[in-house]
Amino acid sequence: MSDLWWGSSLEMDDDQKKATLLPVKGNHLVVGPPGCGKTNLLLLRAKRLIVGQSSDIRIIVFTRSLRDFVSSGAPRYDIPPNRITTAMKMMDEQRYSLGLQNLEPGLSLKEKRRVLAHAISEHMDRYAQPFLVEHLLIDEVQDYTNEEIGAFQKLGKYIYAVGDTSQRIQVDAKDSGMQTLRNIAPVTTLTSHYRNGLEICKLADKLAARWNPSTTLERTSQYDEGAHPSSVRVFQFSSLLEQVREALKHLDAALRVYPNHEFAFLAYKRESVAEIGSILFALGRRASFQELGEDEGISTEDAPKLWFGTAHSAKGCEFRAVYVFDSEHFKGPNIRELAYTTTTRARTILSWYHTNALPAFLHSALFDDPSKAHDVSIDELFK
Repeated sequence: MSDLWWGSSLEMDDDQKKATLLPVKGNHLVVGPPGCGKTNLLLLRAKRLIVGQSSDIRIIVFTRSLRDFVSSGAPRYDIPPNRITTAMKMMDEQRYSLGLQNLEPGLSLKEKRRVLAHAISEHMDRYAQPFLVEHLLIDEVQDYTNEEIGAFQKLGKYIYAVGDTSQRIQVDAKDSGMQTLRNIAPVTTLTSHYRNGLEICKLADKLAARWNPSTTLERTSQYDEGAHPSSVRVFQFSSLLEQVREALKHLDAALRVYPNHEFAFLAYKRESVAEIGSILFALGRRASFQELGEDEGISTEDAPKLWFGTAHSAKGCEFRAVYVFDSEHFKGPNIRELAYTTTTRARTILSWYHTNALPAFLHSALFDDPSKAHDVSIDELFK
């Protein structure tokens, strides 16, 4: 999908150009909503450094899926693929290069992140180790911990990071390294965004109203609604099998309108994702789909790309249409932020499927109309 990546400066707004031309030396934090161009800016920053003879860089992303997504845009900016890596892989490589001991087996991902960040910071402080990479370019910075940002500060001489607090889904607000970074880096703010259709913006704004009531995606959207009318729909079926059957009908219709675009089937629970894979296989459709996070990577060929995976695994990616299954299971830590992030993965079409009752916050966002809020009389209660 070539329209994901900029082809010339004519596609950039003034704020994006300003963020691109921030001084090479020094730390920088660029913040903005979904679809404002943060990932493009990260790649342009990398190209600017390489062309300017400062090629000792690493682009740090959160997940393998996001690494593959960013890598799909790297050829547009002549970025060598070996400059893009996940944070876990980069820190584990640095652990090895510093001669630190192996991680204990059986640690959770959260524990591995904590142990690696602590070990690297402690070692570099103890031995006054100089930085190992001149420029660290960090995507989705809101989901790293304070300790991880501290480790990045020691590993890299300069940090250029992009993020959005509304999309924080991996750490609690008190543990997010965004504030640590704000203390060491001037902030550049992007306001206009171009990805999400107006109906999707409206739902995202309802989900974000609790923590971001003043700034709305609907008001700052530059999406061409006339060219690509957006929609948010909700469907209830008796089983996940029926949900997937119906979604495949909608997907086939969308493919006729949007050939050569990417589409995603998402769910909150890993068990739901596994069952979706089994259903797709039973229906003879599994071969057309790739699971988010698989090592094959995102292809750049002009063919329809069909994905399925957890809502978490779609972090940082975007699709023409997103179909969310077993939506009643959206429960847990940072769940409103996850629903917001899931919603804003969709550019034009967003469909929520469920069997049992939706969580109250999600039902309210999908069905309540604040403009029609009113007091209800006793008589109305018994109609």
